[in-house]
Amino acid sequence: MAQAREALDRHFAAVDGGDIDGLARIWAPDGELVNPMGSFSGREQLQAFFGMLVPAFPDQRHEIVDAVELGDTVAIEGRFSGTHTGVLSGPTGDIAPTGRSVELRFAGFARATDGQIRSLHTYFDQVAFLTQLGLMPEPATV
Repeated sequence: MAQAREALDRHFAAVDGGDIDGLARIWAPDGELVNPMGSFSGREQLQAFFGMLVPAFPDQRHEIVDAVELGDTVAIEGRFSGTHTGVLSGPTGDIAPTGRSVELRFAGFARATDGQIRSLHTYFDQVAFLTQLGLMPEPATV
Protein backbone atom coordinates (compact mmCIF):
# COMPACT_ATOMS: atom_id res chain seq x y z
CA MET A 1 0.00 0.00 0.00
CA ALA A 2 1.39 3.38 -0.93
CA GLN A 3 1.62 6.65 0.95
CA ALA A 4 -1.60 8.41 -0.16
CA ARG A 5 -3.82 5.42 0.59
CA GLU A 6 -2.13 4.87 3.96
CA ALA A 7 -2.69 8.52 4.93
CA LEU A 8 -6.31 8.32 3.84
CA ASP A 9 -6.86 5.12 5.84
CA ARG A 10 -5.44 6.87 8.93
CA HIS A 11 -7.70 9.86 8.25
CA PHE A 12 -10.89 7.76 8.08
CA ALA A 13 -9.86 5.78 11.16
CA ALA A 14 -9.41 9.04 13.10
CA VAL A 15 -12.73 10.48 11.92
CA ASP A 16 -14.64 7.25 12.57
CA GLY A 17 -12.99 6.97 15.98
CA GLY A 18 -13.79 10.58 16.89
CA ASP A 19 -10.08 11.45 17.19
CA ILE A 20 -10.30 15.07 16.01
CA ASP A 21 -6.98 15.99 17.66
CA GLY A 22 -5.29 13.08 15.87
CA LEU A 23 -6.16 14.64 12.51
CA ALA A 24 -3.41 17.23 13.09
CA ARG A 25 -0.81 14.48 12.64
CA ILE A 26 -2.44 13.20 9.45
CA TRP A 27 -3.04 16.48 7.61
CA ALA A 28 -0.37 18.83 6.29
CA PRO A 29 -0.47 22.28 7.96
CA ASP A 30 -1.87 23.79 4.74
CA GLY A 31 -4.09 20.79 3.86
CA GLU A 32 -7.29 21.43 1.93
CA LEU A 33 -10.62 19.57 2.09
CA VAL A 34 -13.27 20.24 -0.57
CA ASN A 35 -16.69 18.58 -0.42
CA PRO A 36 -20.33 19.52 -1.07
CA MET A 37 -20.44 21.18 2.36
CA GLY A 38 -17.64 23.63 1.56
CA SER A 39 -13.90 24.17 1.31
CA PHE A 40 -11.68 24.04 4.37
CA SER A 41 -7.98 24.96 4.48
CA GLY A 42 -5.44 24.46 7.23
CA ARG A 43 -5.55 22.27 10.29
CA GLU A 44 -7.69 24.68 12.32
CA GLN A 45 -10.51 24.76 9.74
CA LEU A 46 -10.24 21.01 9.16
CA GLN A 47 -10.49 20.25 12.86
CA ALA A 48 -13.46 22.63 13.16
CA PHE A 49 -15.24 20.89 10.26
CA PHE A 50 -14.64 17.38 11.58
CA GLY A 51 -15.38 18.63 15.10
CA MET A 52 -18.87 19.44 13.79
CA LEU A 53 -19.27 16.30 11.63
CA VAL A 54 -18.28 13.70 14.23
CA PRO A 55 -20.91 14.70 16.84
CA ALA A 56 -23.54 14.97 14.08
CA PHE A 57 -22.90 11.32 13.11
CA PRO A 58 -21.09 9.81 16.12
CA ASP A 59 -21.43 6.24 14.83
CA GLN A 60 -20.19 7.09 11.34
CA ARG A 61 -18.16 4.63 9.36
CA HIS A 62 -16.20 5.05 6.14
CA GLU A 63 -15.29 2.05 4.03
CA ILE A 64 -13.02 2.30 1.01
CA VAL A 65 -14.43 -0.10 -1.57
CA ASP A 66 -11.95 0.54 -4.36
CA ALA A 67 -8.81 2.60 -4.81
CA VAL A 68 -6.37 3.42 -7.56
CA GLU A 69 -3.10 5.09 -6.65
CA LEU A 70 -0.57 6.78 -8.86
CA GLY A 71 2.33 8.69 -7.39
CA ASP A 72 1.17 10.89 -4.54
CA THR A 73 -2.53 10.70 -5.53
CA VAL A 74 -5.23 8.12 -4.78
CA ALA A 75 -8.73 7.94 -6.28
CA ILE A 76 -11.26 6.14 -4.12
CA GLU A 77 -14.81 4.89 -4.11
CA GLY A 78 -16.31 4.35 -0.70
CA ARG A 79 -19.34 3.95 1.50
CA PHE A 80 -20.39 6.17 4.37
CA SER A 81 -22.92 5.18 7.02
CA GLY A 82 -24.04 6.90 10.17
CA THR A 83 -26.96 8.03 12.30
CA HIS A 84 -27.75 11.74 12.48
CA THR A 85 -28.01 12.33 16.23
CA GLY A 86 -26.27 15.71 16.54
CA VAL A 87 -26.50 19.15 14.96
CA LEU A 88 -25.12 19.25 11.41
CA SER A 89 -23.88 22.64 10.22
CA GLY A 90 -23.94 23.26 6.49
CA PRO A 91 -23.63 26.11 4.02
CA THR A 92 -27.30 27.05 4.56
CA GLY A 93 -27.34 26.76 8.35
CA ASP A 94 -27.77 24.19 11.09
CA ILE A 95 -29.76 20.98 10.67
CA ALA A 96 -31.25 19.65 13.90
CA PRO A 97 -30.76 15.93 14.60
CA THR A 98 -33.23 13.78 12.68
CA GLY A 99 -32.35 10.43 14.26
CA ARG A 100 -32.25 8.93 10.77
CA SER A 101 -29.60 6.63 9.38
CA VAL A 102 -27.74 7.49 6.21
CA GLU A 103 -25.91 5.18 3.80
CA LEU A 104 -24.14 6.81 0.87
CA ARG A 105 -21.58 6.01 -1.75
CA PHE A 106 -18.87 8.61 -2.21
CA ALA A 107 -15.87 9.19 -4.42
CA GLY A 108 -12.75 11.17 -3.78
CA PHE A 109 -9.26 12.14 -4.75
CA ALA A 110 -6.54 12.59 -2.18
CA ARG A 111 -2.96 13.76 -2.49
CA ALA A 112 -0.39 13.05 0.21
CA THR A 113 3.30 13.70 0.64
CA ASP A 114 5.61 12.94 3.54
CA GLY A 115 2.84 10.81 5.08
CA GLN A 116 0.42 13.74 5.35
CA ILE A 117 -2.71 14.57 3.37
CA ARG A 118 -2.26 17.72 1.28
CA SER A 119 -5.71 17.67 -0.30
CA LEU A 120 -8.88 15.63 -0.26
CA HIS A 121 -11.77 16.32 -2.62
CA THR A 122 -14.87 14.19 -2.00
CA TYR A 123 -18.15 13.93 -3.87
CA PHE A 124 -21.47 12.38 -2.85
CA ASP A 125 -25.12 12.47 -3.89
CA GLN A 126 -26.55 15.41 -1.95
CA VAL A 127 -30.15 14.58 -2.94
CA ALA A 128 -29.79 11.05 -1.54
CA PHE A 129 -28.22 12.50 1.62
CA LEU A 130 -31.04 15.00 2.23
CA THR A 131 -33.71 12.45 1.29
CA GLN A 132 -32.37 9.90 3.77
CA LEU A 133 -32.36 12.58 6.46
CA GLY A 134 -36.04 13.25 5.68
CA LEU A 135 -35.26 16.82 4.57
CA MET A 136 -36.30 16.26 0.97
CA PRO A 137 -39.09 14.17 -0.55
CA GLU A 138 -38.25 10.96 -2.37
CA PRO A 139 -37.47 11.72 -6.02
CA ALA A 140 -40.33 10.84 -8.37
CA THR A 141 -39.90 7.66 -10.33
CA VAL A 142 -40.54 7.37 -14.04
